Amino acid sequence: MNGPKVIVVPHMNMAQHKVFFVQFSNQEKNAQLLKGATLATNMAQATMKVFIVQHMNMADILIMEKNFPKAG
Repeated sequence: MNGPKVIVVPHMNMAQHKVFFVQFSNQEKNAQLLKGATLATNMAQATMKVFIVQHMNMADILIMEKNFPKAG
């Protein structure tokens, strides 16, 4: 499966999407945007830049931590 290459950026203004980790699968929202994704090792490889936020209401993607992309 060729999903997006994701990188976690250090500043919110660098990100295309803001992510918050939820505890339950029924809380997930827009998680399909990261389906089949892998973590990129550098900014040049990345096709999607995300920032991890501390509050649910700041995020546009809610996903369980176990469903977040892993290193490919």
